[in-house]
Amino acid sequence: MTRAGEQPLHACAQHRQRTLPQLALTGMMVLLTLLFAGAPGSAAKAEAREISLPPDGVQLKPAALPGYEKARRQCVACHSAEYMQYQPSSAARPYWEGVVTRMKKIFSAPLDEADMPDIVDYLVKTYGNEQAQAQHAK
Repeated sequence: MTRAGEQPLHACAQHRQRTLPQLALTGMMVLLTLLFAGAPGSAAKAEAREISLPPDGVQLKPAALPGYEKARRQCVACHSAEYMQYQPSSAARPYWEGVVTRMKKIFSAPLDEADMPDIVDYLVKTYGNEQAQAQHAK
């Protein structure tokens, strides 16, 4: 709505007029935060702490498969071997392929692509549904 002789304000200009006090308040809050954050003694000092974890009581099941050594080097560097024990023993190869792929792609596990098939083979034959077949092959 305009009075006689006034130019109508563009919608953006009307929005700017309404939010200018809000912007000023936000700017003041940012400025105060920066001032107090840099004040001596205002922020807690970060201290390095050392923690000691209990030893891992669960080890990977030994196997003559090439994936065993690769899993020892790569998998248990991030998590306990107990993780494998809690997976379903009925888990088929696609399940284990999904687990290993998820570790690499989602959790950024430092797995070499070339090692992944051997690791999957070890896992499915040692913890998954190919355990019986692996026993008979010995």
